[in-house]
Amino acid sequence: HLIRNLTMNKSNSNKHFCDTDYCLHGIFYGPGCTQSDNDTCAILLSSYPEIDQGALKSQVEYLKLPIKIAWIGHHLHNFVFNAIKKLQPVLFFARYPDIVTLPNYFTHITFPECIAPLQNFPSDCDFQDNQFKKYVWSRIKTNSPEAYHLISHLNFDSIVYSAFLSSYVIRKSAFRVACDWLIHNEAIWKKWIPENLSTKSTIHLLGLFPLTGHQWRQPGLVQGAELAAELINKDETILPDYNLNIIEVDSKCKPDIAMKEFIRYIRNYTSMSIAGVLGPACSDEAEPIAALSRHFHMVTISYGAEASSLSDRMNYPYFYRTIPQVDHHKYVYEKFLDAMGWYHVGAIAEAGQELPEYHLSLQDYLQHHGISVVVKRNIKYGPKNTLDVSQLFADLRAQNVRVIIADFYDRAARAIMCEAYRQRMTAHEGYIWFLPSWYSPDWWDVGFHNNQINYGSDEPKEDVPCTTKNMAYAVNGHFVLSKTFSDSYKTLVAGDITVGRYKELYAEKVGKAEINGSPYANYVYDAVWTYAFALNKLVNSVPGAMETLHTKSTTDAFIKLINKTDFPGVTGRVRFEGSDRPGSLNILQFLHNGSRIVGKYTPGKKLGKGELEIYKSAITWMTSDGRKPTDGYLEPSQCVIENFRTLFGTTCEMAIVIANVIGFGIFVIFFVFVMVFIKFRYDAKVRVQHNRMKELGLSPSEFSQCFSLDDWEILRDNVVLNRKLGEGAFGTVYGGEVFMGEERWVAVAVKTLKIGSRFEEKIDFLSEAEIMKRFNHPNIVQLLGVCTRGEPVYAIMQYHLHGDLKTYLLSRRNLVGSDTKEAEDVSPRRLTQMALDISSG
Repeated sequence: HLIRNLTMNKSNSNKHFCDTDYCLHGIFYGPGCTQSDNDTCAILLSSYPEIDQGALKSQVEYLKLPIKIAWIGHHLHNFVFNAIKKLQPVLFFARYPDIVTLPNYFTHITFPECIAPLQNFPSDCDFQDNQFKKYVWSRIKTNSPEAYHLISHLNFDSIVYSAFLSSYVIRKSAFRVACDWLIHNEAIWKKWIPENLSTKSTIHLLGLFPLTGHQWRQPGLVQGAELAAELINKDETILPDYNLNIIEVDSKCKPDIAMKEFIRYIRNYTSMSIAGVLGPACSDEAEPIAALSRHFHMVTISYGAEASSLSDRMNYPYFYRTIPQVDHHKYVYEKFLDAMGWYHVGAIAEAGQELPEYHLSLQDYLQHHGISVVVKRNIKYGPKNTLDVSQLFADLRAQNVRVIIADFYDRAARAIMCEAYRQRMTAHEGYIWFLPSWYSPDWWDVGFHNNQINYGSDEPKEDVPCTTKNMAYAVNGHFVLSKTFSDSYKTLVAGDITVGRYKELYAEKVGKAEINGSPYANYVYDAVWTYAFALNKLVNSVPGAMETLHTKSTTDAFIKLINKTDFPGVTGRVRFEGSDRPGSLNILQFLHNGSRIVGKYTPGKKLGKGELEIYKSAITWMTSDGRKPTDGYLEPSQCVIENFRTLFGTTCEMAIVIANVIGFGIFVIFFVFVMVFIKFRYDAKVRVQHNRMKELGLSPSEFSQCFSLDDWEILRDNVVLNRKLGEGAFGTVYGGEVFMGEERWVAVAVKTLKIGSRFEEKIDFLSEAEIMKRFNHPNIVQLLGVCTRGEPVYAIMQYHLHGDLKTYLLSRRNLVGSDTKEAEDVSPRRLTQMALDISSG
């Protein structure tokens, strides 16, 4: 009767500790045992069923033991100790070593030992030796690496652990047991302490690097950051009371991954000192990070994002970059093309954000300076990530374009240059290709890339139909506009080393890591030093700066110090004009798997007023006669309307005038006819809509009153669209920000009505806005305003990061019942509160 009472779990509604089907009143009855049989069946006591995971029951059944198993939870220790005091026999199941199993007056009974390989569990094996595991808070590794090092090396074998428990039984104090062990085992625990143990506080930089991925993979960037951090931490004059640490995050050049990691680390403000963001590398991921960071007063210094839009200090006040922005390339193109006599060109960019945006600016600038961009194409991957470039080359041939300015990632570059080889449109046939500078040295080696398998990615295996020899022929002779990646070898730079010494140290680090180096690591190195110099001045000039780093006043002081940055970096002089760093550009020609400088552009004090020096003797033309190719422009050989001129027997110029007059007259007549037809169709449609409104009971006066949204009108210039969130019933839904007055920008979701929508769709869209403006409840998305003057029409609403409730719950259904912090989001209490909120709304 006593044991039956002990099987009750009073903390869980008086349920039994064993509440499964095979337990009767908390007890499992073995073969031949019944409730009334107390003579022939022994009682085996255990704590919780979870301890043995059902193996204990299986052993009793398999060995046909006349045993009853009673699980009595936390009562086991007290019951056993009381039995010992009374000198009563007791049969129990427990781990070894354990406090209750340490005394020597117990007889240890073991089940059959494990037999490998296991085939008939549990007959071959019951309980293998338990291996103790250490669990540590995940943030300790980042926030306190010394403590993490010590914990990871801490190790006790079963003999020491048994000694701990024996000592605890006597002394009754875990603290005293631990102290005794530390006093007598100093030689052991001193080996666990890291050699470079420091009492300095740690300042972290959140480094976003494209370590993997298919767009732009540069694993060697991390070593540039680490080298800078090591030299800074050794320099007693720079941040002497702090250690600078780089948090390495693989953002894969993808905006969603970069944003997710940024938000994850932003939550650690209270537990770690993140001074700023180092990166991201790509403009597509840098723009949302730069836009969001201003709300957290977080500085961002990129080493690779070149988009000209990032120069906007209104939208990105805390953004800087050590790499010159891509917009400067257009000045070099204009001067170089003009010097070569090429005024007939084509421009190709890969779809995305940075490249097409830059190409629009480039095309406008070239057109304005007399250079005609006759083929303008944005290429993008089709279904199953295939790339069809046949139409692109057909357009180039049709317009006889021989000078091509191309900006696409290396995967697309391999496919396009292979097609150029197959179409005989390479430098050897008089075609001039300008390709990006940020490809890896072996980007054109299709023999290697065709055999690469992208583990963990949905990217298909490449299948470029060319050999590496074909590709070497195709890319030979192309031009590249390149940043000045490093100053001269003997130049003394930040870290009190020369550029040559920097390159030696960097080569050692990438060699140890067994990865390829990256010239962009030089910009990373300079970015880390930019942080170090500014932070050093900040902590010396602003008391308690690190504790108030992300307040507006401290961040503003930080920004002023970065604006005054001026030091010799590996990539040249580092200083900023707004968010940008002025820098010179080189024109390179790729020849026989190597590059040579054929020109250099030095920027002036005003944009576009720099000087381009061309080394014509260094240029090698790959044509058969060795002469400079033409741009392909063909002068008209005869009158474009020769037959019409012959009919009237006049000059070509007069024939063109006559044709224009006749054509204009025909156009006017056709235009009048079309307008009359449209007017007729419009009147008929208005009558139909008017009748429809009458059917719906909407008179004109009622209709105008229904859509009285003027008080909710927001200036379209006060709305900024940042990114696409999805598609709605009426059109695209964007994420963005709206200026609400008093210098306050608010994150919003913007529903748009497609341009040219039907009248019925406009009524439905505005009706929905009219209904939403009447709601003012904390559980309902609030309408903030509309933009109805002009198209597209906007409905501006509150933005909720986690989306709608249904999506939020579905994404977390796998967490229900799990023992994690995230499972609190779908705990019974939270779900009940959600239901209460819904019912109250």
